[in-house]
Amino acid sequence: MTLQAALTFAGNGALALAAASIAKESAASPTPAAPRPPATATAEDAADDRTYYASGLALCVALAAAVKYGSLATDLTLRPSLGAAAALVLLPTAALATDVALSQRR
Repeated sequence: MTLQAALTFAGNGALALAAASIAKESAASPTPAAPRPPATATAEDAADDRTYYASGLALCVALAAAVKYGSLATDLTLRPSLGAAAALVLLPTAALATDVALSQRR
């Protein structure tokens, strides 16, 4: 169980780094249809980035702990259920999609 949580944490961290890298590359290179000058980073932007990454890390750790200790507190691992499995897959995906959609509006 501990190995599973560690691998989940490492995988989520790798995905977050990959997404940040893609976002930086797409922000740094203007699109041919609408060229724009590159934005200059400010100290406020760096603070926002640190806050964003810190909150993502805290959420990842909290969810990993909730999954690890939540599975010990319930009998989901002893009695597999299609509904529970679907919820475990669909709810985090929906939460991520909502977060991305809301961040696009900002």
